[in-house]
Amino acid sequence: MTVVQNSLDSTVIQNIHQLNIELNNLGAAGNQFPARFSNQLIQLLGR
Repeated sequence: MTVVQNSLDSTVIQNIHQLNIELNNLGAAGNQFPARFSNQLIQLLGR
């Protein structure tokens, strides 16, 4: 089960990073997305 959980965790982390990149790109286009929210999201999912 640990291997499956680790694989799932890794996939989730990769998806979060990709989302964070996309949100940052949106912010660069004029809609500033609070970095604080991104950091909180990553911390929440890291628990």
